Amino acid sequence: MNKEQFFYLYFVYNSNELDYLYYFGVLIILGFLWIFISKPKKLNLFLYIIHSLLGILFLYYSKNFEADSFRVYVLGSPDYCGLIFNQGYIINSGISYCASGITKLFINNYGFSTGIFSFIGFLGLNIFFNFLIKISINIKDKFRILYFFTIPSISFWTTGIGKDTLIILSYGLIFKFISADYLQELSQKTSTIKRRLNNFVYLSFGLVFSYFTRTYTLYILAISLLFSRFKDFLKIIFNLRLKKSQLFLIPILIVIFLYANSLLFDILNFSNSQILNNFDLIEQRALVSKINAIESGGSFVSQEGIQKLIYIIGGPFSFKNINFIVESFTGIVFISIFYSIFRNINILKKNLISNNRLILFLISLGTLELIKIYIFAFNEGIIVRQRVIPFILFFIVYYIINTSKYKK
Repeated sequence: MNKEQFFYLYFVYNSNELDYLYYFGVLIILGFLWIFISKPKKLNLFLYIIHSLLGILFLYYSKNFEADSFRVYVLGSPDYCGLIFNQGYIINSGISYCASGITKLFINNYGFSTGIFSFIGFLGLNIFFNFLIKISINIKDKFRILYFFTIPSISFWTTGIGKDTLIILSYGLIFKFISADYLQELSQKTSTIKRRLNNFVYLSFGLVFSYFTRTYTLYILAISLLFSRFKDFLKIIFNLRLKKSQLFLIPILIVIFLYANSLLFDILNFSNSQILNNFDLIEQRALVSKINAIESGGSFVSQEGIQKLIYIIGGPFSFKNINFIVESFTGIVFISIFYSIFRNINILKKNLISNNRLILFLISLGTLELIKIYIFAFNEGIIVRQRVIPFILFFIVYYIINTSKYKK
């Protein structure tokens, strides 16, 4: 597709006033199917309605401010699906263009496609939401959890056509696997073989989706999953004992880590002959990202060191328009979460010392996500949309800590 064709299609799709009708129409249909299959509780229904309503803001924003999601929609085609196993297309998230193209086979409308992606984003959020509801103490806590997930930034950045929406479902599936042991301990029930197999299927699909969506996430997921198994490594070293399921899982995670490490040069768009080691590679890629951010003409983030870290977590500290106000509110909530976690640092230490798998996984993955943003993100838009995942992960850590404190 040449530039003239692209801009022609961009104008045609952007001027379609039926987008909002198709958006709500497909979400109503998918909502009824979800209700029929899942039999959700009232709070889940509230979350679905709120997520759908907040998603309309993204639809409006993306139509009027030339968002990346609109480009992915215009260029999306089922032809990308035939190239899904081509490494070059995988690394460049060909699955986003493939999925967008598939939605266009049903109805070629931007609002319709956005509605389907919004539903995918909801399914991912709902996994995290369900976990917190299960461990909640009372009805007031349940509504506090709902209030958190109604923060506009969360639904806004998990609605659009693209990687951010697909990755939240991938992470949700992996989280469903890692949180199963924690829920089992709380319920004091023995997990059945069928449930264990189902959980392993969730892990497998989550890793595969992550690989196809953002290949580098396979690297940080493998590290986080291995770190969560730290206690099992100690058992191997000192006791030479391990459950059969862990004996099977740990070698698989090590293989995934080694495979992801071998892809690192390709993921960051460098050849092996150019750079000698991973640290030089990361430094060079960060420089390229910085230059691209400056040339893009967007909101360039010039802060460095601790100032940039504070900006990522609590920023953008601006009230120049409604977008900055909403993201600044999200930043304030994020800072409050970190403050509460550090205020209860002794409870966190006990969880870490006892090798709580879930806590280890959440902290390692959330930290790696923040490090990734710190190193490679220099654009305000990229920062605020990619911090949604660590935002959710650290909220879960905060809630588990506070729940533990309350029970004691």
